[in-house]
Amino acid sequence: MPENINRKGRPQDWINREYMDTDAKLPITQSFNAGLDYIKRNMNDDNWFLQLETFDPHEPFFTHREHKDRYAEHYDNYTGPKFDWPGYEKVTETPDQVEHAKYNYASLLSLCDKKLGDILDLMDANNMWDDTMLVVCTDHGFMFGEHDCWAKNWMPLYEEVAHTPFFVWDPRYGKRNERRQALVQPCLDLAPTLLGLFNLEIPTTMTGKDLAPAIADDTGLEVEFLNGAPGVYSARYAGNNVSYQDNVRKLLSDLKGVEQKFRNAKFRTYISFCSSENEFWVDGSIEGEITEKPLGENGFGYDSVFLVKETGLTFGQMDKKDKDKISHRGLALKKMISLLEQNIN
Repeated sequence: MPENINRKGRPQDWINREYMDTDAKLPITQSFNAGLDYIKRNMNDDNWFLQLETFDPHEPFFTHREHKDRYAEHYDNYTGPKFDWPGYEKVTETPDQVEHAKYNYASLLSLCDKKLGDILDLMDANNMWDDTMLVVCTDHGFMFGEHDCWAKNWMPLYEEVAHTPFFVWDPRYGKRNERRQALVQPCLDLAPTLLGLFNLEIPTTMTGKDLAPAIADDTGLEVEFLNGAPGVYSARYAGNNVSYQDNVRKLLSDLKGVEQKFRNAKFRTYISFCSSENEFWVDGSIEGEITEKPLGENGFGYDSVFLVKETGLTFGQMDKKDKDKISHRGLALKKMISLLEQNIN
């Protein structure tokens, strides 16, 4: 076991590492290799399912030098103890040691990203995106000194632990590069969502909810002159696999020569809340008009061309705090909070 080691190091772990001297011997590599083999053997068939679960990124944050080389400046200059396994306790380490643990975690994330990339590359090489669903999720986050804590076992359940990544690609919807504001709980909602998407019965004992409505769309831009378009097609107005800029350019092209008084528009969003006892849907909207050219660099989507008349600014010209106070999403959220306060004890 190395002499220069943080007091929280586990001796048996350092012995185990001696038997994992290459990436090929790491559990994550072996898990992903098995998954890749399964996909290759089944990708030409229908109705197959693979759940590929890997322990990483998880403590100990152990990787080989090739993944640390992305952060070579840190590792070349760090002189403190080896530290890649924080305890589930309050932070007592020095700021340098905390920073070192973060870099060890980042190195492990780089390894995980590479392994996930192998799956994406395989799907690219075999044109699987048209008929294959991909879901990427995790069960919890991790604190690196936030709230003076390490890890996850703390109450209240802080945002750093509860707010986890959840990505869904469903070829039937073709949605990409979009965010949703609907409340989702992946650990509860994933199973009923998958069952629902494949038209299978959802057992009444499941407490989660089918997220298909949130996957389909929860926000749209409605332009009066275009008879409500782009509407539910807002994210792909210029076609599939396009950028926000492509959509904005098409919108401005479709409105070319249209007088400002006929460029009225509305942003609308929907939020749902479902539990075993209640189900609520609310919407929020804000009226404005479409400018003749993008104004402002904040926000995303159509924000730079959506002018809020009362302010004389586009969403792209507002800072996030001011936008959230009046936006369609903010208004819908206020409605939902009011409903919950009235109906849930």
